[in-house]
Amino acid sequence: VAVTVTGADAALQQTSIRTRVTAIGTPTTGLLGTANAALAAGAGTGLSAADLLVLTDDVDDLTAELAALAAAEAGLGIADGIAAGDLTPSSSTVQNRVRVNFKLTGETDGGLTFGASTRLQINNGGAGGVQGNSVYLSNGTMTLTVGNTSGAIGNTIGIYANGGCGFSATNAYGSYCANVIDQANSAFTGSSSGGTGPNNVRADFALGTATVSVSGGTGLDTEIAVSADLGGVALGVGIDAGAGADGGTYVTLGYNAGSVNLSLAAFNPKEGAQRYIVNATTAVGAGQIGMFVAKDLGGNRWGLNYGASLGGGASANVAIHNQTVAANGVRAGTTIVAGMTFGF
Repeated sequence: VAVTVTGADAALQQTSIRTRVTAIGTPTTGLLGTANAALAAGAGTGLSAADLLVLTDDVDDLTAELAALAAAEAGLGIADGIAAGDLTPSSSTVQNRVRVNFKLTGETDGGLTFGASTRLQINNGGAGGVQGNSVYLSNGTMTLTVGNTSGAIGNTIGIYANGGCGFSATNAYGSYCANVIDQANSAFTGSSSGGTGPNNVRADFALGTATVSVSGGTGLDTEIAVSADLGGVALGVGIDAGAGADGGTYVTLGYNAGSVNLSLAAFNPKEGAQRYIVNATTAVGAGQIGMFVAKDLGGNRWGLNYGASLGGGASANVAIHNQTVAANGVRAGTTIVAGMTFGF
């Protein structure tokens, strides 16, 4: 169960744009109305040089503000043509979710292990359903996984770090668990918690303290990833063979300093700007505090959260994060989340 409070400036942008539109006017009002009336009376253009300058400035300002509003609307997941009062600068929601995980395991007489997993997820109002399944077969050194499963990058190099992660009762993971580079909407292949998911094939090879993974499938980019424990420092490198902005190289570093865990994830796409995120977690009282800073598709982002066990399978979490650019269905501004989880 979670309560979410979000902030945005879309309503203020709408008010500013309406003010500009009013000043420019229509064929019968404002500067345009004045010009039309003068033309009808045979008085030339009807606009002085000063009027033309004002009109040009207003059109330029309106163009810039329309672009800003379009970006805000994209972050809010809404279309153009919003009526006055449809949006407010801030809002709150109450959400809940139930998940039931199914995991099956077995072993052959020859020592091969195998298994399968799926999940039933029911969100607010009954939305959700059974996610796509995955199956695996392993001899201890090599594990082959097929179905709704993460690719080599998402599975192997520690891309899902801790710190600044809130609680999500929906599939809009990025809105709440903002501590992953690009809010978990980067180019690498991930599994689905509430849908069919990818039909992925991944092979993982355990080589001492290192792991090598290769993945791909129909309609999916080929991914190669390597992770290694270098004596207290975890290093991961992943390559996504996709074209353009969908492909590139990921690098992760993790360090356990005892009382503090630190991690870094960076993505250098084949096209576009480099992105990164830095996370830190530490024990505070009976719980754990996490924090992150990032520069990625959400612009400059930061987050802070605190979670604590209440015993009996229950835990409480409160988080706040902020981003400067609307991206991946998350609006620009500040989001605050407070919630509880119950395990049975």
